Amino acid sequence: MIAPALALLLGAAPARAGAPAPPSRPPEKNCVWVHLTDRALGVTLYHQKCNLGFRTVDFESSPREGAVFEVLRDTAPGAAASREPVIRVLTKTAEETIAAAIRRVALPTTPAARRSHCRAVPAKDVRLPAGHAAYVFAPDDEAAILKRSAGDVPEPPCGDLGMDYDSQSYFEYHPGENPRRFLFVAFGQEEHPDFDEDSLRLLPSKP
Repeated sequence: MIAPALALLLGAAPARAGAPAPPSRPPEKNCVWVHLTDRALGVTLYHQKCNLGFRTVDFESSPREGAVFEVLRDTAPGAAASREPVIRVLTKTAEETIAAAIRRVALPTTPAARRSHCRAVPAKDVRLPAGHAAYVFAPDDEAAILKRSAGDVPEPPCGDLGMDYDSQSYFEYHPGENPRRFLFVAFGQEEHPDFDEDSLRLLPSKP
């Protein structure tokens, strides 16, 4: 049980019966945690809402686009907002393994010459709550790729949904929550995204 004082420090109200648990870490400076649930998209999570003076940071979900977006708005007059998908909700068939489902969605974005070298494997460096599994679409010839790069950061060898040497990106599968959906998460170079990884949950699909 988290004490009310700690819950307030985390920027969220104390948990009530049936309410989601508080976030797993404090918010960044000038940010607060906000709970988002989109039943049509099938996800629930905590994200940070920030006012940095020159910029605001918020999140929005779109069932039509199948994603949760991070929205950055500069406060300067006439400045345009940027909107980047950080969580994409994907569907697998009952017959597919999660590895086969990841390959199906990732392969079309992979260069044709690289497709025979890319496969879905467990993401050993990603730590998720119990019952949540992380995978990456990764090359089987990584040593050769790094050798050819001569110390430079290689381009993603397995396409837009593949392992990226310059940012954090991976697939998540929560079979105990929803065995027919999985996620692609991408959030750049930070240690943590602007949402709480431990709070990300898949909701059951409608019958």
